[in-house]
Amino acid sequence: PPSGSLIPNNQVDNLFSVYLADPPKRQGLKNYHLLYSGFELALRSQDQDQVLARLTSELDQFVACHAANRVFVHAGAVAWKGNAILMPGRSRYGKTTLVSALLDAGASLLSDEYAVLDRHGRVHPYPRLLGVRSEPGSASPGSHLAIRPRRIAQHPLPVSMVVVTRYRCGALWKPKSMANGRAVLETLAHTIPTRERPEAALQALSAGLKGALALRGTRGEAADTARSLLDTLDQLPSKSERS
Repeated sequence: PPSGSLIPNNQVDNLFSVYLADPPKRQGLKNYHLLYSGFELALRSQDQDQVLARLTSELDQFVACHAANRVFVHAGAVAWKGNAILMPGRSRYGKTTLVSALLDAGASLLSDEYAVLDRHGRVHPYPRLLGVRSEPGSASPGSHLAIRPRRIAQHPLPVSMVVVTRYRCGALWKPKSMANGRAVLETLAHTIPTRERPEAALQALSAGLKGALALRGTRGEAADTARSLLDTLDQLPSKSERS
């Protein structure tokens, strides 16, 4: 994971093993690639890329559940003028496309897939390549492109805006404000270690979302929504003044 480092001993929390099969020696034979998590078979497939993609997913999930002193939220997050915009949501809600549009508008990347919060609610940089899917209704719906972000945030930042949205073709961005408690519950639904560490998750979200502007609504084109979000954030007083 980003900012990860090697440890000097051989003790591990979990062992992932990948066995890549040789090509079949005779026509008609099927050799399978295997992925194990610990002693359990996680995936058996003839598609090597599928196995490696599942390994990435399993590693992500394990780190998100067990990272000490951090709370992982399934969300996009960008930095804008010393503030963080947090966009919790499931896959295929158009989250990455909106993150990409915000970066095109001048924001810096904090995270695409997981927003990482400390106990004070600050969002830490967790950057990787953006896996952007084209939106439904586009010229090539469902296509996938990995993009290296031009600007990456360097320091943890306070959350000044929470945006709960999903894409709908032709929709106009007319968001409604949410109360702080509602925003915490909406974000908690996308927080990874809620079952394993509910107190830590609630503490991080309560601290992070306190005083933040929370918006909810269906959006259309990502570029229009991104510009509106940044303009709105520019007009807000500082978070300390709103708290």
